[in-house]
Amino acid sequence: MLPPSDPQVTSERPPLLSARSTRVPASVLRTRLARARKGGRGFITKPLPFPPPNPTTSTGTASTLSSSHGCAGGVRMSLRTRAILIVTGCTVLVLGALAAFDRFVVAREFDAAEHQEVRQDVLRSINAVNVEAEVLDVLLRDWSSWDDTYAFLAGELPSFVERNIPPDLVDTMLLSAVVIVDLDGETAVSQARTIEGENGPIGGLTVAGPTRDMLLRRVLTSGTFSGILPLDEGPILIAARPVIRTNETGPPRGMMIMARWLDEAFAERLQRNLATSLTMTPVSADLPDGLLGDLMESGWAGQVLTEGGRHVGYGLLHTIDDEPALVIRTAQEREIGALSRRVFTLSLIAVGATGILLAGAILGGIEWYLLRPMLRLRREVDEVRDAAGGRVSVLGGDEVARMAQGINEMLDRLAAATSEQARLTLLATDQQQLAETALAEMSDGLLAFGADGTCSVCNPAAGRLLGLHPTRALGRHFAELLPGLGRVAAEAAAGPQLVEMNGRTVAVTRNSQGTRARSSVAVLRDVTEILDVERMKRDIIGTVSHELRTPLTAIRATVDLFSAGDAGELTDVQQRMVLLLGRNVDRLAHIVNDLLDLTSLESGRVTLDHSAVDMAAACERVAEDLRPAATVAQVEISVEASTAVAWADASRIRQVLENLIQNAIKFSRPGGHVRLSAVRDDEEVAVRVQDEGIGIPVDEQAHVFEKFYRTRAGARAAQGTGLGLPITRLIVEMHGGRIHVESDGKRGTTMVFTLPAEPPAAAIAGG
Repeated sequence: MLPPSDPQVTSERPPLLSARSTRVPASVLRTRLARARKGGRGFITKPLPFPPPNPTTSTGTASTLSSSHGCAGGVRMSLRTRAILIVTGCTVLVLGALAAFDRFVVAREFDAAEHQEVRQDVLRSINAVNVEAEVLDVLLRDWSSWDDTYAFLAGELPSFVERNIPPDLVDTMLLSAVVIVDLDGETAVSQARTIEGENGPIGGLTVAGPTRDMLLRRVLTSGTFSGILPLDEGPILIAARPVIRTNETGPPRGMMIMARWLDEAFAERLQRNLATSLTMTPVSADLPDGLLGDLMESGWAGQVLTEGGRHVGYGLLHTIDDEPALVIRTAQEREIGALSRRVFTLSLIAVGATGILLAGAILGGIEWYLLRPMLRLRREVDEVRDAAGGRVSVLGGDEVARMAQGINEMLDRLAAATSEQARLTLLATDQQQLAETALAEMSDGLLAFGADGTCSVCNPAAGRLLGLHPTRALGRHFAELLPGLGRVAAEAAAGPQLVEMNGRTVAVTRNSQGTRARSSVAVLRDVTEILDVERMKRDIIGTVSHELRTPLTAIRATVDLFSAGDAGELTDVQQRMVLLLGRNVDRLAHIVNDLLDLTSLESGRVTLDHSAVDMAAACERVAEDLRPAATVAQVEISVEASTAVAWADASRIRQVLENLIQNAIKFSRPGGHVRLSAVRDDEEVAVRVQDEGIGIPVDEQAHVFEKFYRTRAGARAAQGTGLGLPITRLIVEMHGGRIHVESDGKRGTTMVFTLPAEPPAAAIAGG
């Protein structure tokens, strides 16, 4: 394969994290973190901004200020002599520093600039070969993804070659070979030029053999690829694609290849296009010692060597199997460095002459205006060096006095800053250790993204779910780490979204951290086992319910036979037992039907038959059907509803009303009253079922819509399965509505659910 265009890309992959996090005490977490740091383990957060506190900082500054005194304290000489020596020494030092700067900084920078320019030439050359491969692939795509080519390989278009492939096709398209191969590896079309430019076959490409069979297998298994293919005649740049239809559908009927020799003519053309000296040689050619190994170790990045008066750059091209194929060589004269040395020589002469002239003029002023006050200040600095809290004296208002005042202020600020720095360092270190430990030991994955969507934090749990080392996730975009998850990004506040990730089902929650910064945090939780358990529960419930329905039907039929007297006349005791058996069979059948309904609703197999439903009339019909049961329970039912039309499934809404009214009757006291109402409110219809029963405690209201849940008072007051309200909630939510309970927990309960009053816009357009 050809090398990537980004010089920072490497092939290294750190090992994936495999250990699962567990909850341990905080002291153990701190110990683990300390051991990990001693072992050299890096983490995913930035280092502390504070260096370790240095308790000797305050005295070290005074020592530095006076360090020049000790070296000449024992030498007797006048201040003038000292000034002369200082000025002369400074001049020499300036010249020496200038020379050293040129030698170790400027010259190196110019040399580095030349190296970088040569390296860029190498990279441009490599990228140019990449572009040639891409051009081949783009050209090939128009031919391989073509209905005519597809039909030709199927034997449906025998005139394809005559009409579309002239004898000089390779010359017209500046190619070296065009080959079409069917699925059996047989050559259907072949035009080729040898590396010498003559018409003739190319071994391994136009002639069937192991190499071409390998290319065919690779195309059929991996699809499109391009790169350098080493042949006996020489390296050749190829692009291969499966032959498919114009709309890029298959199955493939063969392979099409376009190729171009990487010969001297190719190198000369690149040299003209890039305006640089360029040659391409095989890796087996004579190369500088160790160069090939350096190139292979770096993967592909250019290596620059200095040969005589020239900088020579080398780059490595890889084959389609990622093996070394060719070495690209570029060269450049060292013109910038020679020019910089000439300029420096002239500058050094000018600076030296100017320094000598200025030295004499400066000496007089230095002696009177600077030396005496500075010597005094130096002595005082020596005195406060070893005295904690000592300060120098400030005399007059000149620069030396202001310097002395600045030294005192600096010492004050330094003492305060040292104390504050030590405090902040300890605080920041402790907070960072706690944060890193918490992230490392979290069982859920956590990803933090900046305003540009790139990842800035990735804990080990997230790395395990992504299949990456945490450090490999840093800097990557959200869409790259979680491809196909645009809905989560667009609905950051919509709650967890389930996605498949490396064979696991992961719930992803992404929350924004402010509208201005637009940064966000994504939490990844592995819910595979939870979903498996839920699915198993639904399957078991569905299977058991189906298996119970058949024997219940048989028992119900038997009870009917006995009740009708078909099995002979029954005694009074036998009749009572048959009636009891019938009631319990009906109750068990009701439970089975509820379980089947719940399973169907949860699995999404239920479809709604929407129509305009008059909720007032629906409430009247259900109330009329259940009035006999209410009369037995000594409960009155009334409907207080105006015309309110909802867009719903009439049979399913009847089931909802029956469940709610039956519950209201069941938990009402004798003499109670159940009231039904339906009112349109903007784009919704609100239906209320109110009773005067035992009520629902406030702490249990959040659980009444859970499967098999029964309130404490309800379990004592009446029998039930705890499935009616969960089924009701699922039906209402399938309609796009909501349901909730209102009760003070002492007396009376009101169930309120809403339904859309109008069909959605999509349904109107479709109708």
